[in-house]
Amino acid sequence: MKRLILIAVLAVAALVSANAQVVPGMKYKDLKDIYNPKMYVPQSVDPYSRFWSGAASWLIPGLGQVVCGETGRGLAFFGGDIALYVVANVGAVKFKNNVNVDDNGKVTSYIDEKAAKSGAYILTGAVAGLVITEIWAIVDAVKVAKVKNMYFQDLNGRRSSIDLDFEPYFTLAPSSSAVTGNAFQPAAGMSMKLSF
Repeated sequence: MKRLILIAVLAVAALVSANAQVVPGMKYKDLKDIYNPKMYVPQSVDPYSRFWSGAASWLIPGLGQVVCGETGRGLAFFGGDIALYVVANVGAVKFKNNVNVDDNGKVTSYIDEKAAKSGAYILTGAVAGLVITEIWAIVDAVKVAKVKNMYFQDLNGRRSSIDLDFEPYFTLAPSSSAVTGNAFQPAAGMSMKLSF
């Protein structure tokens, strides 16, 4: 019985959130469930540039989100990036302190091979994490800009959309062939409908 009540409550909550009203002052965490960034149609009055948001997050991870008014989200990306830099530095120091190098920078021997390999693994993992985090920050900043622009368009009544539909059709077409003996012949095709 408790499960049925819980399922009913969750279903009602899902329906309410799906029919949420767009009101001034909403944050990205609420908007991401309402808007699909793939459906974004740019307009000249959009307040947030997708390009500049992505470029800002390329320079400093999280800056693009801050530019779009999502400071907490931007600081999370920035903090994650700083944490990974610290971890990479720890791995590099651990590696460097456990190897001997010649004048050309080549490793000649290990002081503690296990510690050196551990430092190398930490450094490699942190650098991979940095690359992933920085790419994620850029993609997320562009997505945030799109969603916030769609929200702005809805608030100001300037939202337009373009809908392109392809639908198959089947019909009977008049036959010009005397060989078939039928007056009509089946025909198939595709119709295109553009709405804006």
